Amino acid sequence: MAAPQTRPYGTWDSPIQPETFEVGEVDLDSVVVNVRSNEGGRSAIVEHFDGKLRDVLPREYSAATHVHEYGGSPYAIRSSDGHIVFADYGSNTVFDLDPATTEATPIIEKDEKNYFADFSVHPSDPKWVIAIKEDHHTDVIDEIENTLVSIDAGTKEVRTIARGADFFTFPRFSPDGKKVCWIQWNHPNMPWYETELWLADWRDGSVANAHKIAGEKESITQPLWTSDGSLFFSSDRSGFWQLYRMTDGNIRHIQVPGFEEAEFVCPDWCLGSVAVIGMSAQAPNTLYKLDIKSSDAQTLRSSIDIPIPTRYLSPALNHTFPRKYGPGGGFAYCLYKPPTNPDFQAPSGELPPLIVALHGGPTFQEGSGFKLRDQFWTSRGYALVQVNYVGSTGYGKKYIRLLDTQMGVSDIADAASCVDYLADQGLIDRNRVGVTGHSAGGYCTLQALVTYPDLYRAGVGESSISEMQVLFEEIHKMESRYLHGLTFSPDASPEDRKRITRERSAIYSVDKIKAPLLMTHGLDDKVVPPNQPKMMAEKIKRNGGVVKTCFYEKEGHSLLDGKNVKDSIVETDKWWKQYLLPVQA
Repeated sequence: MAAPQTRPYGTWDSPIQPETFEVGEVDLDSVVVNVRSNEGGRSAIVEHFDGKLRDVLPREYSAATHVHEYGGSPYAIRSSDGHIVFADYGSNTVFDLDPATTEATPIIEKDEKNYFADFSVHPSDPKWVIAIKEDHHTDVIDEIENTLVSIDAGTKEVRTIARGADFFTFPRFSPDGKKVCWIQWNHPNMPWYETELWLADWRDGSVANAHKIAGEKESITQPLWTSDGSLFFSSDRSGFWQLYRMTDGNIRHIQVPGFEEAEFVCPDWCLGSVAVIGMSAQAPNTLYKLDIKSSDAQTLRSSIDIPIPTRYLSPALNHTFPRKYGPGGGFAYCLYKPPTNPDFQAPSGELPPLIVALHGGPTFQEGSGFKLRDQFWTSRGYALVQVNYVGSTGYGKKYIRLLDTQMGVSDIADAASCVDYLADQGLIDRNRVGVTGHSAGGYCTLQALVTYPDLYRAGVGESSISEMQVLFEEIHKMESRYLHGLTFSPDASPEDRKRITRERSAIYSVDKIKAPLLMTHGLDDKVVPPNQPKMMAEKIKRNGGVVKTCFYEKEGHSLLDGKNVKDSIVETDKWWKQYLLPVQA
């Protein structure tokens, strides 16, 4: 192997090119559905049989749903004949798909104002399908109704079988078809705060004797029936999302020694659950076929078709750091990824520039698994850190609730504390730090530039929030109460709410921003409408600041079309090079 060339950090040649994002990534959304960036973000259905993969969904359909705006769980398999019930993203119609002929037959009357998702097919009477329905025959957010429905695939009749709660998820038939379970919750809760598990008797298209079986100040999710009639689910009643089993009405905690403070599920931003998709630090999301008896895993499909030698991949190193800034105290967590490329080394004494990545949610977390975008940067000679600030999942309920009333304060304070920690460890150049994030992470990016203007040299916000009051008024139903609890206390006066909202909105403090800001956004974003970056950019320009915006047509909250993903990467690459690297680079 040739000796590595000496070049400044951030200027190294990498085998991961922007084109990789255009043609190489496939988002494995579930067992048979994958989202293809090279098909405009279309969700295809793929059959795996006898070692071969075959598309079974005609190109005019996309198996995805608008429910809760984030979608998820767009299909179910009918065990009696192998047909697939799926929701089409374009028409919001539910279809029966015959994989053998690829013929799709609608099982409901078309109505683009009704969204359906999270299907379960009756095990012995397959004409019956239960699902979530979200009725958008109104533009008033509080009047959008979520219900649980049954669909008669033969007559196309849709019947309401449960209503009254603000949200429903995980409707599931028991193996004998005699019972139906589901999860429900009400505002102002989110599914990771408080939910209820319900059970009812199935009555040929309707339910009877519906009653709550669990859910007292706890978050319950992902109920799963087993063949013996037991019902498994996850609950955070212990302070962590642990596993529970209900048999004959009795619920017991399934304790796994050594994992008492581990969490077995993630927050339910999207509908449904995934059981056979996994990643490691050096392998991307991959769909596996598991042999339960032998524990052998057969790879069916990788999310990246372009092989990347492992020697170019940066490890995710866990760090715990003191919360130096903000109102907190205690410790927070991060994943540090050092510059890694065997073909290059930096000049003696040089420290790498740092990209601070702030995850969305904010109730979410970044794990140590492979992330192509992170490796794009580290293989070029940037250091990157994923900050799991207070409010992140994976560290227990108490850590999640530390962000209550503190969004836009404690999260960005933790990021600043993380930068100081890494600099004190001699890992990064504290004078060349950029900050970036998507959605809530984009909000944090703007707030960080306002609150810590001397810490960051540049910022890149994706789907960023700049004005909280406007967002409160425009945000979709699922999150229409969520941000209030993260911003102010329940007893805050109207005057205090107005003051805090303004303080937490970067658009009113653009005069404090010193760093150049790039913002990317989908023009069809219903979660964070595109007026947010437009307003921010206009005000920065009027104030004499440096700002650039990139808007993408036919894109929602996350970019899915490969061409647009590639473009956003190219623009971000230019931004970091211009503002984080020495002039001679």
